[in-house]
Amino acid sequence: MKAQITPTIKARLIRGAFYLLLLLAVCVIPFALAQRGASKVSVSKPTLAQGVAANTQASWFPVTAPIKQPTGGILWYNGDFNGVNALANEKNTLIGSGEFASVYDDFIVSTSGGWDVTAVFSDNIITTNMTETVTGATWEIRQGISEGNGGTLIASGMTSAPSVTRTGRGTFNFFEYMVEVPGLAVHLPTSATPYWLNVTVVGDLTGRSFNSNTSGANCVGTPCGNNQNAFFNSNFFGANFTSTANEGQPTDFSMGVIGTEGGGGTPTPTPTCTPGALWYNGDYNGVNALANEDNTSLGEGEFASVYDDFNVPSGGWTLTSVFSDNFENTNVTGATWEIRQGISEGNGGTLIASGMTMTPVVTLIECIEFCEYRIEVIGLNVSLAEGHYWLNVTPIGDLTGRSFDSNTSGANCVGTPCGNNQNAFFDSNFFVANFTSTANEGQPYDYSMGVNGTTGCGTPSPTPTATATATPSPTATATATATATATATATATATATPTATATATGTPRVTPTPRPRPTAPPRP
Repeated sequence: MKAQITPTIKARLIRGAFYLLLLLAVCVIPFALAQRGASKVSVSKPTLAQGVAANTQASWFPVTAPIKQPTGGILWYNGDFNGVNALANEKNTLIGSGEFASVYDDFIVSTSGGWDVTAVFSDNIITTNMTETVTGATWEIRQGISEGNGGTLIASGMTSAPSVTRTGRGTFNFFEYMVEVPGLAVHLPTSATPYWLNVTVVGDLTGRSFNSNTSGANCVGTPCGNNQNAFFNSNFFGANFTSTANEGQPTDFSMGVIGTEGGGGTPTPTPTCTPGALWYNGDYNGVNALANEDNTSLGEGEFASVYDDFNVPSGGWTLTSVFSDNFENTNVTGATWEIRQGISEGNGGTLIASGMTMTPVVTLIECIEFCEYRIEVIGLNVSLAEGHYWLNVTPIGDLTGRSFDSNTSGANCVGTPCGNNQNAFFDSNFFVANFTSTANEGQPYDYSMGVNGTTGCGTPSPTPTATATATPSPTATATATATATATATATATATATPTATATATGTPRVTPTPRPRPTAPPRP
């Protein structure tokens, strides 16, 4: 008798075949996605080879583009990519907003008269089309770096318009790009002590960037890609100025400096220039002040910055220093500065020039409840064409005390506006303010700050988007050692009288009248 397949058994067989096909699909899809993502780099690894290996088998790709070398006044070039590996050198890439990794390598300025640096660059293996996704570059020159110690910051800055050029080299299916910051005017004195350079690529939260290894091919200057004295610093990878050998790369890295030799210092302005104060918004008016601080008692990495506007007339200006007047009781360890155009509500406009220094000039103006100090960044050489700009100079503290930019009504002002147009803006991660009018913080006022330099010196530089920064000054950094109990608010009122160690005391003015305070956001 022939066995019959009942409808129930038949239904079970069909259902079993369907489940088998579904299981096969589940197994195949991840494999297909893995193949699709074979050109991606893991964010868990700081080196290019490790990052690629974490996702797929690394492979060399043929270079078809013509090889391009850096040109124009090369003072130091550590050499071409050697095809071995590369180390994370990136900010705001796939590793996350505010996350960074930076490679520093060393060079010697041995020429009598020093170097006048006009540009700095680094060569980086990029995992995306970087001509489209690079949004800027930061740069630093330091001295005295050692294990766990960042040494002394000599000059630094950032630009939103770096020059990005494909070199024709590459590896692991990615291309190499030279990322250059042009338009600088930084003098480096002759020194037997090495300097260290970093130029970090700023991305758009996609892709990765890695500084290329070098063995010194086509190098210029010394060291010549042959001393394995590079360091790595990263908040994302938890590295605090550690030798790159500790990241598995006891090697050198492709980067360089462009400029001229024997400048002997900052060029002297021509006799037709008129030196001095170009714009000063005016003295403190006794009313109030608004938070203007970085790394104070607000917390590490927390900042609040006040921007006020000024006009550059026909003929342009060449800035030699910028400053702001602040009531503060923090110990000043540095200062950051920015010049912008086109700021509006919720919009930071265009960054024209910026930088930071660890040696600002700190001058006591007067003492009321807090003492007011002028925080000045000197040694600049920034050309501004005719136009409307905003300035900020933010004191950097030591995680104690507070700092507040003084209100002004224009007394003793220079230039325009003259402390009388209420067009200031406030930007802060701590107070959750994104370039908002200071009127929204209860202060529809102007703020005491200014710029010094020369005017009538001819046509300004055609590259105003390049970032210039301060050269080191032998002037010792003065610090405010006063202490006061202040809440985490953006007004300069305090209930305790500070004790200041400064010997000169200005003529006291009226105690600031308390104003409505913006409430600090709840901390996560």
